[in-house]
Amino acid sequence: LQMNARIPFTTIGEQLGISDATVHFRVKKMRKAGIIEKYTVVVNKDTLRNHVSCYMFINVKHGTAPNVSKQLATNEHVSLVQEVHGPNDIIAKIEAPDLEELRNIIVMIQKNVAILESKCLTVFKSWKE
Repeated sequence: LQMNARIPFTTIGEQLGISDATVHFRVKKMRKAGIIEKYTVVVNKDTLRNHVSCYMFINVKHGTAPNVSKQLATNEHVSLVQEVHGPNDIIAKIEAPDLEELRNIIVMIQKNVAILESKCLTVFKSWKE
């Protein structure tokens, strides 16, 4: 299911040597236990036209990382926000339809008064996500 959420339960059952009803019951049990949270679509962004992304490495004022992270997480163009330990406080992945929009998003994020410094690395090609 992790590799292909659309795989039929009968196929999984055949591969595991169990009935499709057993597979259905086990998946239902895992959903109820919170092991399976959701089924989702993974979009191949390389096939989309005019798609650009960057990783933004952010340093913030002491004690503000959780609030800045929460604000970043609400931005529709931010697909990843992680608080980290090291030379930076936060890493965020920004995605946009084109470079101009990417620049506008970065400029808007940098206006946050809690952000002391930021650096961006533009993604040229993704090999695995």
